[in-house]
Amino acid sequence: GDPVGEFRPSALRVYGLELVVEADGSSRVVFDNAGSAVFANGVWINTATDRFTAVDPVTGQEHLRIHLNERIENADGTTTIHGLRYEDLTGAHPEVVLGRVVHAPAEAEPEPGPNPEPEPEPGTGPELPRHHAFGVWATGASVVDPAPVAGGDRGERAHLERVVDGLTGQVTVEDVAVESGEDGARVAVGDVLLYPGTDVEIALRD
Repeated sequence: GDPVGEFRPSALRVYGLELVVEADGSSRVVFDNAGSAVFANGVWINTATDRFTAVDPVTGQEHLRIHLNERIENADGTTTIHGLRYEDLTGAHPEVVLGRVVHAPAEAEPEPGPNPEPEPEPGTGPELPRHHAFGVWATGASVVDPAPVAGGDRGERAHLERVVDGLTGQVTVEDVAVESGEDGARVAVGDVLLYPGTDVEIALRD
């Protein structure tokens, strides 16, 4: 049949997201156009808040959360900062992270004696440096390993024109640029489409 007739709206669209992390660990998320930057649950969400939640109109249960500039304090003293995290509480769609920076505070001189190697964080794909940044990561119904990755404090840069999940066609992220250095970190994402259960996509642009 006609694929247009089978069109289903995307679960998430993001346009022009940038996560900026300063050397002191402070962070902010900037959008090219804050009023039409994140489309989810059938609406343009308010990007001035740090979390959007959606409730199922039938059950009254919360089924979707979108976190902006999310900060997580880790046991090893580092801080994980997400530009955007899409969390589907039903498990039907993958959980997606756009722009992640792990900020490590300046380290004091180590005390004499052996220091155990830190355990790698589970569920993040390949092992990453203690201080790192990446553009996109997806788990759950569709998997995308962290990409592109810039690690350490030596001023690394990474850029990819497109990141996709490769099999199910649920996640497509375009124009992803990452910088990580001693003076801070920056992650910029062009367009994001989280498109459940189909490889058909329709986009209307100026």
